[in-house]
Amino acid sequence: YTKEFYKNLIDKKNQFKTIKNSYVLGSNPADNYFSNLINFLPRIFFCNEKKINLIIHRNLSNKFRNLIRYICELRDIDVKFSFIDDGFYNFKNCSLPQFLDIKRSIHVLKFFIDKILLSINVTEFRSKIYIRRSDANYRKILNEADLIEKLRKQNFEIINPQHFEIIDQMKIFSNADLIISPHGSNLSNIIFCK
Repeated sequence: YTKEFYKNLIDKKNQFKTIKNSYVLGSNPADNYFSNLINFLPRIFFCNEKKINLIIHRNLSNKFRNLIRYICELRDIDVKFSFIDDGFYNFKNCSLPQFLDIKRSIHVLKFFIDKILLSINVTEFRSKIYIRRSDANYRKILNEADLIEKLRKQNFEIINPQHFEIIDQMKIFSNADLIISPHGSNLSNIIFCK
């Protein structure tokens, strides 16, 4: 950090908002699906409390909030959300689980989610799926309509993950035998494949 940053930090440290007695899950301020799934979500499984005030970034999507609620419900945790914005905070008597490297993070997710996925019922999808990026502004296939026509003839199901809750996306990917997709964060779900 620069000297100016450090000076500003020291000058303003007494003005930081204080958060007490909470569990700090955190989340990516830009609500990046990959980052939230791989870096932040696994931290919820290290909570042993039965009632928590859970700290997340205000920008975390409702889909992720719903997934966290669902996981907490399965683990008999009464959860209340509190939100932070970009900035500095003073945490007192809070739990801040460490970040795991990607390999450990995926292992934690698979261990818990595999158990959860067994109990999830979603509409059955074909074993071959094509993941669309129709809502994206970049990395789009210019002749996607032609591609989709060919894939449908090969018995592919065409999926837009934005239309599904995260737990449903996990189940869709876990049931798939073959997935085709342009590169994007939706492919983070491949960790749930068989």
